[in-house]
Amino acid sequence: MNTIITFPAVKPVQQEALSVADACRALSVCRATLYSEINNGRLRSYTLGVRRYIAVKALHEFIAAREAETAPQAQQAAG
Repeated sequence: MNTIITFPAVKPVQQEALSVADACRALSVCRATLYSEINNGRLRSYTLGVRRYIAVKALHEFIAAREAETAPQAQQAAG
């Protein structure tokens, strides 16, 4: 007798946090630069056990803040 087991549809899980290595890839920076931004308080992170993570929301906030910093400089250079 063949038994067929079906599973309910599995929804893809949206990743809420990135490892340091993944955050480095996402920002195209080296590990030292990422830790420098964390240590300077510009990028929020947290630890779970011995591993450090960066919330995707914190990554988006970091990018927005860097864009806001460079926008006035770009306007001055153009004007």
